[in-house]
Amino acid sequence: VYAPLLVLFYIFGGKNFTKLTLAWPLHILIDIPTHSVNFYPTHFLWPMSDFFVNGISWATPIIFIPNVIILFTLYLYWYVHKKFSKIEI
Repeated sequence: VYAPLLVLFYIFGGKNFTKLTLAWPLHILIDIPTHSVNFYPTHFLWPMSDFFVNGISWATPIIFIPNVIILFTLYLYWYVHKKFSKIEI
């Protein structure tokens, strides 16, 4: 079922093929512990099993605040690095 997507990633991804194909499994690994039963539990073994983990919702402060801080820090680093890497001394 997913073979056509992999072929498209390979054709259009070039050097980034590995990054493109590993993003989905990484997203699933992050989703498993950060979704509770109340909000979209991740059935990661489907269709073999309906098993899921009752994780901590990503909207709780213990998950949400570090996530925002990490994203802000990474974007700030990217912005500063990109802006100052063009300056020649």
